[in-house]
Amino acid sequence: IYRKHFDALKAVINKHGINRANMYNIDETVFWIGIGGAQCIVTIDCDWQQNSGSDTNHNYITSIEVISGDSKALPLLLIAQGSVHLQKWYTHTSLPDSYSIALLASGYANNTIVVERE
Repeated sequence: IYRKHFDALKAVINKHGINRANMYNIDETVFWIGIGGAQCIVTIDCDWQQNSGSDTNHNYITSIEVISGDSKALPLLLIAQGSVHLQKWYTHTSLPDSYSIALLASGYANNTIVVERE
């Protein structure tokens, strides 16, 4: 089943002359903020007890990582749940200046926000 898919992909790449620099792999990871009460937390300190402040805090932040076929990574895109950027996100952080922060009501990525970023 995979062979047919990659054979078809290779045919399209060859037909249209698409080079590696114009092919991208996108990885989307969603993090729940404040969740972890019953989940296993990976940490160096095996005796550390994690406690969630609230079982109802279900805010999300989405991380979008993109790399091209010629191994060039685009800056990270973080999508927070909300509608207003907070100044402290930019002044009290160790995030690199190259990172982008976008806001959506859901906290999840959509085609528009990912494409507009470019």
